[in-house]
Order: sequence, then C-alpha cells, then structure tokens
Amino acid sequence: MSSSIPNAGQRSFRINLVLIFAVFAVPLIAAYLSFYVWPPQSRLNYGELIEPKTLPDVPLVDAQGKEFPPSKLRDKWIMLTVDSPDCGEACNHKLYLMRQIRISMTKEMNRIERVMLLRGGAKLPPELAAKYPGMHVLTGTIDALLQTLGPEANVNDYIFLIDPVGQIMMRYVKNPDPAGIRRDLSRLLSVSQVG
Repeated sequence: MSSSIPNAGQRSFRINLVLIFAVFAVPLIAAYLSFYVWPPQSRLNYGELIEPKTLPDVPLVDAQGKEFPPSKLRDKWIMLTVDSPDCGEACNHKLYLMRQIRISMTKEMNRIERVMLLRGGAKLPPELAAKYPGMHVLTGTIDALLQTLGPEANVNDYIFLIDPVGQIMMRYVKNPDPAGIRRDLSRLLSVSQVG
C-alpha cells in the first residue's frame, strides 16, 4: 500500500512537468509555425503594399487625342507605369513585362488593363506603340496623378497595381520578378468579386 504513494507522487510530478513545458513550448512552436509554415498574409505579397489612394479623375488624353478620364478604367485591375515618350531600355522592359504578365493570365487576362502615363505631353513613337497593342497610353494633366503615386523622384522605376475601384494598392520595384507579380494578381483575381 505504501509503495503506491510514491508512484502517485511521481505521476503528479511528471504531469506538472509536462504542463510547465507546454506553457513555455506551445507559444514558441506556434510562433515558429505561423512565421515559417503559415506566414501572415502580408508576407505572401511579392509587391510592396502601399497605403491605398484613389486615383484623381483628372483630364487625360489617349493616343488618338480623345479625352480619357481614369474612371473609364474602373472595374478592371490595372498595371500602371509612368515614363517619358523616348522610353529607353528600362521603360521598354517594364512594358514588355506588363504585356507578358497579362498574357500569362490566360482566361483572366481580360480583367487586367495596362496603362502608361507619358510625361511631357508627347506621344509614344508609333513603332513602340505597335509592340504593345491594347495598352492605354495616356497623357495630359498628370501632375495630380504623379503626386498620388508618391513623392519619389524615381516614380518611373515602378509598376503600380490599381484595384477595380481605382485605388493604388501595390507597387513593384525596378526589374521585378514577373512570376511574383503574376502570383499577386492570381491571388487578387481569385478573391475579387469585381474586375
């Protein structure tokens, strides 16, 4: 009879030891899993999330000289870039990436538009415009748009992503990984009820 008392005490001691271990270990294990195995949503984005800002509805003009307010692009996802009409190598690369990413979206590609804002009020050279059919090349009073995109002097380096309600929500740095942009778009299009 007396020999069973130490066993009960040992059992109680072991249970207490396991509980103490669990109190300290469970949060560490949970933190590890949430960081490395199931990362938070913000870590899933390839692009840089920015504070959402609505594009101002300023007077713009398309390549044919017709008025083209930004609101005309509502209900679509937009990849937008800014550059000068001479469009050097870096500019060409951005336009190429935007075109290829949109094409790679196959059945979802009609939900995505490409827009280039031209600085200086000039037109894109015809041979360059011919390489990127379907892209909206807009000029006009773009100062308010540029301020909305951000105060950075290097705004030309980015590709911006605009949601179907006209809010700038994400941007991609110079020479982005097209697979990363495509992943972001795939996720957004799969959960979006508009656009």
